Amino acid sequence: MKYITLYQNVRRGNIESINRGGGEGNVALYSYSSLPEKYKKRWVERHGEPEKQMREEMIRNIVKKDEKAERFLRSTVTTRTVSWSPFPRM
Repeated sequence: MKYITLYQNVRRGNIESINRGGGEGNVALYSYSSLPEKYKKRWVERHGEPEKQMREEMIRNIVKKDEKAERFLRSTVTTRTVSWSPFPRM
C-alpha cells in the first residue's frame, strides 16, 4: 500500500491507527481488523494468516524449550514401548 493511500484511509477513518509512531525505535501500528478486505487478502497472500501467527508467537513466549527433558523423553520412548490410551480399558 502506498503511503498516501494509507494516510488518506487513516484520515477518513477507514483504517484505525493504534500507535502513531515517532521517536527513536517507535513504529506506527495499524489495526489489521480495520483494513479493507482487498488489503487483508494481499497481506495473507504475502505473509500468511495474522491470527495464526499471533497465536504461535504467544505460545512461543509462554513455552520454553527444555533440552534436558527432551533428551529424557527421547531416550525413554526409544527404549520402552509405551502403551498409553486416554480411554479406560473395559
